[in-house]
Amino acid sequence: MFDQRKRNFYHFMDEIQSEIEQLVNLVPISSISSWLKTHDKPHSHSSKSNFIKNLVKWVKKGDISLKDIEDAVIDVEENGGKKIKLKLIKNFDLSKLKKHLNSKGVSFSKTDKLSLPSNVPSKLNYIYLDEEKQILKIKWSETQESAEIDYQKKSIEAKKKIIFVIVVIDVETGFTQIRYDTPQDMHSYINEKEKKKDSLYEEHYLKELKKMLPVTFKLEDYYIGDLMDYILKKERKKFRIENENVKISQGSKQRYSRVGGDIRDLEARQGAEINDGSNWVVDNLTGYWINEESQGKLVRDLFMRMSKVDSAINFHRDCLSQELNYAIDEIRQIKGKI
Repeated sequence: MFDQRKRNFYHFMDEIQSEIEQLVNLVPISSISSWLKTHDKPHSHSSKSNFIKNLVKWVKKGDISLKDIEDAVIDVEENGGKKIKLKLIKNFDLSKLKKHLNSKGVSFSKTDKLSLPSNVPSKLNYIYLDEEKQILKIKWSETQESAEIDYQKKSIEAKKKIIFVIVVIDVETGFTQIRYDTPQDMHSYINEKEKKKDSLYEEHYLKELKKMLPVTFKLEDYYIGDLMDYILKKERKKFRIENENVKISQGSKQRYSRVGGDIRDLEARQGAEINDGSNWVVDNLTGYWINEESQGKLVRDLFMRMSKVDSAINFHRDCLSQELNYAIDEIRQIKGKI
């Protein structure tokens, strides 16, 4: 009897380790560790193999649960390393959207779900309504390939990677985020010359979103150029700008950089901006939301890049939901002032 119970226990632990290995292979271990740390859970790691051993040990002791690890993976899938295009859906009405999707045979999920590997392009994982937060999430995934150099074999190998595109809609206002993972070296989005074109990847999912919306819904761009100008000129306390690309007189371009400091304090830059006057046009800004000014909402400075050219914002791959949501909330508040 004892031996059978012992065998059952070891079988159970083998199943737990197998499930943890599957989860850990979906996203970077540093991101899972960051999520555990922000939720006051054990989180130390060195290598992937040691991290898996630690996770198994912590689950066995009851310090964390499998659901904790699943929640961490979902968080990273939906927030980390995203390029975000902001939109506004005019005339948004949740009841009309539900009716429209039901007529297409598309139903809402009752919970968030993990996205498992899929070779099917543009796989719709789920549509989920968080009634408490009044947020609607639409999640797609597909498998692309990155080219990895094997210096020992002197060869290039293709490595499969799951790519996620997440749409997040505020159902009260229609404010919409399209969160894109970075496209890999090899994907199916090619132009008429049969060359890979990353912009077609973004356009594809924009079209997929539009197909899901009733014709009475109007999807409009949420312009961030004025937002960037406001942050540059008036938001010095909360946001530190470390890099800036600008167009100056006679079509020239200039870059200013100050690691750990703010480029607005550079005397050379101050003089150049005054000298170029109206010819001084900012293309993109890179910097950090400062955690000391976040009223406890951030535990570290938060990286963010803003591009006026393609009206997008970017975050590092270990960015988590509470951090991204903070940045988005700040953006919306600033837009409300402009």
